[in-house]
Amino acid sequence: MFLLTACGGFTSQKRTPRSSSNDQVATTTSVVKKAKSLIKEGRLDDAHQILKNEQKKAAKNTEVNQLLTSVDKLTIVSDALKDGNSSTAKAELTKARASSNSQEVATRIASFQQQASQLEKANTLFSTIQINLNQKNIGAAQNANEELQAINVNLAKVVEIKQQAAKLMQGQEEATTSSDNTASSGSSGMNSQQMSSTQNFSNQEMTTVLNNFRAASGIAFNAETQFNLTKISAEVYQIDVKNIAAKDSNNPTGTYRYNIKSGIVQKMNPETGSFGGK
Repeated sequence: MFLLTACGGFTSQKRTPRSSSNDQVATTTSVVKKAKSLIKEGRLDDAHQILKNEQKKAAKNTEVNQLLTSVDKLTIVSDALKDGNSSTAKAELTKARASSNSQEVATRIASFQQQASQLEKANTLFSTIQINLNQKNIGAAQNANEELQAINVNLAKVVEIKQQAAKLMQGQEEATTSSDNTASSGSSGMNSQQMSSTQNFSNQEMTTVLNNFRAASGIAFNAETQFNLTKISAEVYQIDVKNIAAKDSNNPTGTYRYNIKSGIVQKMNPETGSFGGK
């Protein structure tokens, strides 16, 4: 572009280039909007990917960084729920709630919170079924199973727990039926899964120890597992975990010590007999 000067000459004038910063702001805004939509839908991996890519371009953008932190914490929650660990899920939900004020994050937190509560309820009811079957309280076990089967939540772990409970109850029914013919077969159904002890525990104590040990250890209960409790001290329990479907059911799949006060779980080294971290 040329301008005519007062002296009659020409002088050139350069065009000001368009600012790239405005383009970057627009791009970041679009990415944040897309990420929030993905979070609301529960597509956390996809949200993490686009936010991570955007962070490389806009490292100092507060909203991108906050959303990325929230997604990381929500992913931990999701994994914990898949593993059946409601305690970890609830702890990480608290952190996620503090990491962002996004409505989409809040929506995902509410959904996960509901799942964690239902998972915790399912675990408690399953423990109640185990304990009552072990103590021959069939009516109480049936009531707990009915309440468990009525839980309606879109979570694979809860579905698995419900199936395991149904299998336990079916085993009990078969054992009760067969007991009309032979006394020995009457006890066979109880061996599909149970929690036992050589000591006298109240229902409340056994339920508390079982639930807290599951949450702390991350061990999943299934229809081929047996748990035998021994109280070592006022605060420490030893728990032998056996897979009774295996050929040699005398070999435990793990021997643990659980401190109910500190929440620490230690696993025994089968070679040395010493207890250390899980």
